[in-house]
Amino acid sequence: MQKTTQNRYYRRELGKLGLGDATVMVEKIATAWVVMHTAKKGSPQYEENFWAFEDLNELCYDDPFQGLAVIQQILRTDSSDIILSHVGAGPMETLLAQHGEKVIDQVEENAATDAHFRRMLGAIWQNNMTPDIWARLKRVAGPPF
Repeated sequence: MQKTTQNRYYRRELGKLGLGDATVMVEKIATAWVVMHTAKKGSPQYEENFWAFEDLNELCYDDPFQGLAVIQQILRTDSSDIILSHVGAGPMETLLAQHGEKVIDQVEENAATDAHFRRMLGAIWQNNMTPDIWARLKRVAGPPF
């Protein structure tokens, strides 16, 4: 119950905030997402930060550019292989499957300038991406994990 309430709070507040405040919210989601993914499943840290998983998942469906901003912040927070693989095979794959046409240009730009972002793209599977988006992604992605 607490996770759902907190999740709704963050999503509702993110839409109302100005750019500076929205940046703080992106950082909070990213930090909590990393904590959750580095904690032992079922531990208090994992459970207390699970809301960030839900928030990012919602963003990847409902607000692709805000979802991409959180993903970029996650990579700035922790670029370990475990985080790169979880981000790539999780929210980034969802984002491209749902909104590939909207975000692929930004994904290509990020891959050209950010080695960690490029490496993370190597963890993505085609999922429901169109053949065109998949081909564009494969051209800029690092090697598969």
